[in-house]
Amino acid sequence: MKEIYKIIRVKKKFLYNGITLQIVEREEPYMNAKEPLLMTRVIAPNGGSIPIQIQHRQTLKSITEETIRTLDGFKSRGADIIKGLTESIN
Repeated sequence: MKEIYKIIRVKKKFLYNGITLQIVEREEPYMNAKEPLLMTRVIAPNGGSIPIQIQHRQTLKSITEETIRTLDGFKSRGADIIKGLTESIN
């Protein structure tokens, strides 16, 4: 089951190899809490989240740089980044 998160605000859009990625604030459920938490995530065009660690008060520039470093690392290990970011998630 794919969960749908409510995007509150798009903080920044940037390109990685011609693919537009977004840094967004979105509401996510947290355990048994009644109210969802507001989280910052990097989202791919297919709706997937890029697996990076985002610290409180981290700048948008450093988030962008860390995302690019992470994706370049995946690419250097043989991952098909373009397919992974654009192919639909089941």
